[in-house]
Amino acid sequence: MKKARLTKNEKEFLQNNRHKFTTAELLLHINTQRKQVDVLKITTFRTLLYKADIRRCSVLRWTRTETQYLLDNYKVMGNIAIAKALSTKGRVFTRKNVDKKMILMGITRTPEELQGIIDGHQRRGVYHKGNVKRWDGKRVPEGGRKVQFYKNGNPYISIKVNGLLVRYARHRYQELHGQLPTNTKVYYKDMDPMNVVDDNLVAMHGTGLTAAQKELYRRNCQKALKEIFKNTAVAQTAMEPLEKTVNPTAKKIPVRIDYRTVVYVPLGSNIAQVKEQYRPLA
Repeated sequence: MKKARLTKNEKEFLQNNRHKFTTAELLLHINTQRKQVDVLKITTFRTLLYKADIRRCSVLRWTRTETQYLLDNYKVMGNIAIAKALSTKGRVFTRKNVDKKMILMGITRTPEELQGIIDGHQRRGVYHKGNVKRWDGKRVPEGGRKVQFYKNGNPYISIKVNGLLVRYARHRYQELHGQLPTNTKVYYKDMDPMNVVDDNLVAMHGTGLTAAQKELYRRNCQKALKEIFKNTAVAQTAMEPLEKTVNPTAKKIPVRIDYRTVVYVPLGSNIAQVKEQYRPLA
């Protein structure tokens, strides 16, 4: 029986693409280039990858001495310092290696031990504060309000109730008048989505809006968007017209509907009709 092997070109392809595709996808590519009699099975393919030293990641095996060093020093040394102490010329440790080993061993530091390590770093002038989570300080508290946007870009005010953000207008109306059926919507008498006050809310079955009310709602939404984004880079780019120069070979061109919405339409389309078609409804 012929022994399975990888050709030089196959090895080069696998080495360059081992992080881009799954093992099954790599095997499919190799088999499509081979004759039917030379097709590889998944287990054979994995063995050949191992023999050719083509791996997605390297597995670091800890020795007893290295493990003991971690146990002796993790309470007074940081993980980066431990990794540097364990690293040698041909064997490099990283902070992630130490992190993973501590998780596998089930060892953690107490708050007092962590503070002691930080104090030591500060005394030596090597302490750097980690990145702050981008959502810290941005969470909406229970009962807090926030401006959100529909898919068509129109703004509305939401409120956090039982850990979830819901439409404030509907929530407030139901607090005042009781539960509403699902096919009944809450609108604003002055058609301003930012003016959510008790005497400005009205419930209607279905849409129930006239053309004049829809137009007023659209104008109020645009006014609110300008106010929301007036001091941001978003407003500057949103209010600028799209680039006039279009690649003549392009199949579609961009059309700005509002401050947050852009649609792509075929060349030669009637832009006025497109904007009318995508104009947001109340």
